[in-house]
Amino acid sequence: MFKTLSRNVIEQLQVKIALRTAIGAALAWIVEAGITRLMGRTDTTVSGLWCVISAIIILQSSLGAGYLEGTKRFLGLLIGSLLGASATHWLGSTPVHLGLSLFITVVVMGGLKLQKSTKIASLSCAVIMILWSMNPTTSPWVFAMYRFGDSCLGLIVGLFVSHFIFPSETVKKLQKNQRELFLTFSSLLIPLLPASKESSISFEEETSLQKARELLTEDEQLVKEVHAEWIRDEEAKEGWELLHLGEKRILELLASSLQLSKRELHLLLDDPLSKTTNEALLTLRNAFENLGKRETPIEEPAKTLEKLKEEMARFRETRVTRSFSLKDLEAYFVFYYNLTELLGETRKLGKVLATHTL
Repeated sequence: MFKTLSRNVIEQLQVKIALRTAIGAALAWIVEAGITRLMGRTDTTVSGLWCVISAIIILQSSLGAGYLEGTKRFLGLLIGSLLGASATHWLGSTPVHLGLSLFITVVVMGGLKLQKSTKIASLSCAVIMILWSMNPTTSPWVFAMYRFGDSCLGLIVGLFVSHFIFPSETVKKLQKNQRELFLTFSSLLIPLLPASKESSISFEEETSLQKARELLTEDEQLVKEVHAEWIRDEEAKEGWELLHLGEKRILELLASSLQLSKRELHLLLDDPLSKTTNEALLTLRNAFENLGKRETPIEEPAKTLEKLKEEMARFRETRVTRSFSLKDLEAYFVFYYNLTELLGETRKLGKVLATHTL
């Protein structure tokens, strides 16, 4: 209990991020100061400041996000530096010209579809135009080149520190998200039980679906970040991708099932099929909870799937479905198609966890 409480406090206070940022910023300043002195430059303060700022920007994200956005940030720095140097050389360093240059910078970044790097490009442009006035005897192009080098050094130091200090935060966050996602899947099965009398999707169900969609969207980005971190581990990358695709399929099936009129469907089933359906949904609930715990449900969903297929075959032989209306028949087939697919997808995900180290 004490360990769990300590972990929660550390996460809430962002102690790991704070420590990583502190070490990275200090190291960036030390490295930049050493290189500046080695080159015989006198702008130690300006170089150190911009190098530290660049390092802090990269240290606020996970290692995977840093790798993914590294190229875009590099382009942002390059474009911002070029525009800042051009504006300073041709127009001069004044507030009006600064505003005009930043306007152009934002438009250019949008045109190149590099919106996420607009901030760092704008900062690069502004730093060059404003700080150049401290040393106007230096060519704006040379000044911009130094600032670009400072920024690149800060990015490199930031990635280096992220790689060795708490580098696996993305994986932990992804695992936590997936636990919550599978618990949400489990809660969405309750309204599908044959005993449910709800005739349409409720507000609570729609809220749970929206939560699952948001978690899935966040997981998609986290999976990309994990891929970037584990660039040489093809097996793990394949496992995360298969797991994410399976989660997307399960959400589609659950959403489709919840759109059906459960009350009418409940009235169509006989007792044996209703009982088997109930067992199948409870098996799914247990399987989702086990998947959230990183356990591997394989055999139970497979057995339940076979039993459900046998019971559905028996129910068809009674020829009761001939008396169904077209709407009821559609609801029946869609529901049981979704249910068998859910059991199959759950079994697949269990195999993924069994065969991949995630």
